[in-house]
Amino acid sequence: MNSRGPVYVVDDNIDMCLSLKALLEACEFEVDTFNSPTLFLEAIERLEPGVVLLDLRMPEMSGLEVLAQMNGFVERFPVIFITAHGEIDVAVKAIKMGAKDFLQKPFDDDALIGVIEQEMSGLQSNGDVGTTSETPRLHSLSPREREVVEALAQGLPNKVIANRLGLSVRTVEMHRARAMSRLQCRTFADLLRVVLRQGGETPQGREFGSTAE
Repeated sequence: MNSRGPVYVVDDNIDMCLSLKALLEACEFEVDTFNSPTLFLEAIERLEPGVVLLDLRMPEMSGLEVLAQMNGFVERFPVIFITAHGEIDVAVKAIKMGAKDFLQKPFDDDALIGVIEQEMSGLQSNGDVGTTSETPRLHSLSPREREVVEALAQGLPNKVIANRLGLSVRTVEMHRARAMSRLQCRTFADLLRVVLRQGGETPQGREFGSTAE
């Protein structure tokens, strides 16, 4: 008998639903699948709180549209986006709207299970899985690292950030990796949440490249 869960898979791709269901049930999660986002939204009031694996691009409605319609249910149904597309700006928008993570296909099975378990722990502890006081502050970053992460929080891709700061893409990636390490972030979504929560999003119109590398 399944002892963990529930996890709700919302994806118009039947093969993906079946694949995720098999993987998660093998890890003893209780799994329900929805090939239609409309059916999921219609059922959500009757569902037990659990983690939602939500496809970003579906013909009926996008994952972002589904998230917007979940309204007051997000706290009881933490959303993890799964997508074949890795647009930074979409990831930023999803996190701002309340998504917990953003995984790009093909994703590592262990990484997916780890994110689900983290969100399950949050549900079981009523969402109290850490406070901002326990989170390393942005001022622990170097000026250049902070410029990079604030630009990422605007939804700018690495190439654009590199051009604006006069750096190579490789150097931008290096600063991003160092910032994630300093802020103890396992995923890009973790990094975005730290920046946005601590008021670090760069205001529109700010000039980049004002600090030394």
